[in-house]
Amino acid sequence: MRNIAFIVSLLLLTASCIDNRRTCQVSGTGVGADDTLYLFGLDRRYEQVDTIIADKAGNYKHKVAIDTLSPMSLLMPSGADIVLFAEPDKTIGITPDSLQKERWTVQGGAMQQLYDSMAALIEPLGNIGRHEAVERFIQSDPLNEAGIILMRRYLIESSDPLTRNIRDIINKFGGRLQDNDYLAEYKKTIEQKRSISNIHHSSVPLFDYVAMDDSTKLNNKRYKEKYWVINFWASWDTLSRNHVKAISKACKSRDAEYLTMLNISLDHDTAEWRKAVIADSLTGDNVCDRKMWANTLVKRYDVNTLPYSVLVNPQLLNVEYNITADKLEASIDSLIKKHKENKIQAEKLRKKKK
Repeated sequence: MRNIAFIVSLLLLTASCIDNRRTCQVSGTGVGADDTLYLFGLDRRYEQVDTIIADKAGNYKHKVAIDTLSPMSLLMPSGADIVLFAEPDKTIGITPDSLQKERWTVQGGAMQQLYDSMAALIEPLGNIGRHEAVERFIQSDPLNEAGIILMRRYLIESSDPLTRNIRDIINKFGGRLQDNDYLAEYKKTIEQKRSISNIHHSSVPLFDYVAMDDSTKLNNKRYKEKYWVINFWASWDTLSRNHVKAISKACKSRDAEYLTMLNISLDHDTAEWRKAVIADSLTGDNVCDRKMWANTLVKRYDVNTLPYSVLVNPQLLNVEYNITADKLEASIDSLIKKHKENKIQAEKLRKKKK
């Protein structure tokens, strides 16, 4: 009897604790009768997925138990994904946008209003514009958690991601936000991918491009028997543009038979790209397929920041990643000298066999 009484007391206490938990109410209108919506947290503060069923009139209401402000995502029946900032003891109201189909108006707290106003400004911009707008927001308010979600949605999880300097942007966050679990996991993923990339790509991945003259075919075979530098750059990125000019200067002072460059631009505007190549007198082969961060070698080398250069040897093996002009100047002459000696020795052996 005593055990039964204890269990009953425990159940009553648990129920009481559940009832006393702080909650945020999410309610809305404008979906279909009996439609299903899904609410899930965007980080470890809320790690479950809640199923919400609309009533016959297309209205829904749901209480989510939270102890602190928590970023969440509400997946609508149409596939629309709405960012919510749930706050304890607050209410979030969601209604259809009267002007745009499949758009929603969210009424919430101050963080919600700030995020939605920024998203409205960022949404119409192109990739570069979005990148710059998010970076400016984080620089101006490095302790604002809305910046993490803006970066996540518009820079990292975009269908056509623009990940330039993403680690640098993360470093702009201040204080406790540096310990945010999503940012920590993302930085860890970047380093793991780069490490794996460098191990797996000991040789240059296969590629097939067309040069700036729109006729010359560029592939791995073209660069055999010489050292070459693969440069990733863009005319709109001053740092990478100066970097490629410096690498080009180092290459120009060497014999083109033994050292050249493959310059892969992440430009989308080919007119600006051509203008920069000519103005900077870039040597070697120049490529711009307008795929930006989706370019074959950009993805295969896991390039996520500009500038980025790889030194490749005559056997198409990667010698050094992220090489600078100074490092190239310091090592390339001895490498070329050794390569010439090897060629001479190989030619002697070939003649001797005859």
